[in-house]
Amino acid sequence: MLAHGAIMALAFFLPLINYPSGKVVLGTFILFLGHIMIDAVRYEVNRVFKVIPGTYTFALSLGIDQILHISLIYLLFNFLVVG
Repeated sequence: MLAHGAIMALAFFLPLINYPSGKVVLGTFILFLGHIMIDAVRYEVNRVFKVIPGTYTFALSLGIDQILHISLIYLLFNFLVVG
């Protein structure tokens, strides 16, 4: 999970290498922590409710997970880089 979060943070950071470094580094750090937190919460919710892969509930949890990931990246980019 940590490697996955690090890869996503690096993917956010590298295209923005020419932007103001303070904002980009802060955004990368927030993205790394947020990404890990979203994945950890999904993992724990699936464990507590005994969600089995291949079921509708599992697909729903993955869909919510993806929406949260995309929203986090969008908000970070808009507030820290564009704004």
